[in-house]
Amino acid sequence: MEPKATFPLYTLRRAVKQTCLIVALFCGLLAVGSLCFVTWQISTWRAPSIQTRKQVEADMPKCSLNSSELPDGWYRLWADSFVPYEKVLPGRALGGISTGFAHDNTNAARPASHSILFYRTNFHAAFAYRMHRLGIYNSRFYPTWEPLDLTQTNLSADEYHAACSEFMPDIGPGQGDYTCRSKARYGQFVSRFDTAVSSRDMSVEEMIQLVQALDKHMLACVDSYANKTWEEE
Repeated sequence: MEPKATFPLYTLRRAVKQTCLIVALFCGLLAVGSLCFVTWQISTWRAPSIQTRKQVEADMPKCSLNSSELPDGWYRLWADSFVPYEKVLPGRALGGISTGFAHDNTNAARPASHSILFYRTNFHAAFAYRMHRLGIYNSRFYPTWEPLDLTQTNLSADEYHAACSEFMPDIGPGQGDYTCRSKARYGQFVSRFDTAVSSRDMSVEEMIQLVQALDKHMLACVDSYANKTWEEE
């Protein structure tokens, strides 16, 4: 009977060490390369002109919800530039708008909002999506954010995330009021939708329906912007 082939333990350790070294070196080079690329992007970046901002933002209101798509009692209140033209947009976007929604029962409802930011490339949008927070909420009043499952909505976004948190007031117990927020990336666009959820505002199911409606708007928006060019490019 032929003897079994053996593989010395020290040889195996040496092979593993070499493999780990190669992987670490590759990851290090990749990290340095990414850092250099981002640094170069920052150093060569210039803010879009006011004229470019206006051109980019001109058709964006069509990318948001209209009053007929909102739950009963809700209506579109306004749509305007995300920030004044003299200010820099989050993630150094080329343009962006913010749309506000209100409810007939102004004593009970808190407003909802939808923001859209447009970036020079998919890469810039993806980077901004990861860096851009869903919203700034005081952890004192919104202690715990629970992920909202949107897997059954069949969204067409490249990336998306949603979460809800109960509102905990300083005085007295909460009344079952929640704030839900979602963000999604569609190519060069980053979309964010925030709304109050309660028996006086809208239900979670209605909020999800609006996210699905926004999904269709954003897909149409991507198509409409596909062949447009701007002075900075």
